[in-house]
Amino acid sequence: MNEIKIKGFTIHDENGVTTVRQKVGLFLRIFLLAFISVWMTGWTVGCVALTVGLVNQFAFFSLLFAIPFYVGWLAGATALVASFSPGASVTLNRTELEFRNIPLLKSMNRRIAFKEISQVLVEFEDNSYDLIVKSSGNDATLFQSHRKESLESIREILQQKIPTLHTLPDADESRVDESKVDRPKIAKHRTTRPEETTWQFENKFGQTRLVNPGSFAPAAALVTMGICLFWNGIVGSFVVQTVAEVFAGNPEWGKALFLIPFILIGLVFLVVTLAIWCDPFRLIEYTFSHREIKWRHAYFGIGISKTLAMVGEVNVLITFDSSLDEPAQGDDYELMFFSKTFPRELKISPLTLAEAEWIATELEERQRFKVDRNIEDWQPD
Repeated sequence: MNEIKIKGFTIHDENGVTTVRQKVGLFLRIFLLAFISVWMTGWTVGCVALTVGLVNQFAFFSLLFAIPFYVGWLAGATALVASFSPGASVTLNRTELEFRNIPLLKSMNRRIAFKEISQVLVEFEDNSYDLIVKSSGNDATLFQSHRKESLESIREILQQKIPTLHTLPDADESRVDESKVDRPKIAKHRTTRPEETTWQFENKFGQTRLVNPGSFAPAAALVTMGICLFWNGIVGSFVVQTVAEVFAGNPEWGKALFLIPFILIGLVFLVVTLAIWCDPFRLIEYTFSHREIKWRHAYFGIGISKTLAMVGEVNVLITFDSSLDEPAQGDDYELMFFSKTFPRELKISPLTLAEAEWIATELEERQRFKVDRNIEDWQPD
């Protein structure tokens, strides 16, 4: 095993697998351990006292008041455990790159195939340097550091491991006129499904179905639920108290009006939380036949749908959000369908460039659609 030390990073190379790990400063680690430990001790005592009070004399008002403290305790315990974890890491094997921004949250991990990577560069942003990998999917920030030289060294290692990698000049050394930057070129015959996509093709009753089922993101679900419980627990305790005062004949309308914006914010948190938890039951579906295209967006099997009849040739355009002031990136792309019967009425978005290429090629082969890849100049007839 070979080990290379770069200021702020360690690099291990064993059996063709290279791992780059960012070090966590000793002072920061000691500070986190000391601060969170003391904070957790006091918070635990408070939670125990609240629990004893609830057991001895249960009250709905007290339960709402206690929920934020329980959520805060869980957040503190998670932070305490995270303080023992190693820093962000990047692993390169023979075919792909895997990086972990927050090792404890496995759902935050991401894999990018070498064939999807187009650029790697160091950019200066928000008072620090970022090592960024650009791909045909969403871009990824691998490391953030104030040590530019260290990130440059890591970039050289990535170049050696990924032969097809081409870098751009650093953002602070070369200013590029965005209006003169070419849009990414589109491969004409992409037949492989992107590794990160959730879209998939199915054949059912002689028809081609393109479906995008929902997915569950544990990290996002837990974070949003914690924020929702924390906020609504505090606001809810005041709402219960205010309602009790109204029924007691001693209302404080000033307090009631003051609580309205906080209640609305709590409802927004609730809607976002429900949307994330219900996402596994979401389905976006496009069904292509020789006569029509059906589009359907549903939750729990219930939703809205649209049917478009097809007459004559169908053109598919790979395009991007024209309102962008810079070249499209990430999921800024879309597929637009044109026909005599539905001009500019149907599109599939948002998509990454890799997804747009793959879906367009599949429809070209399966449905004999005419795919135009000149995203700058193409105009419908």
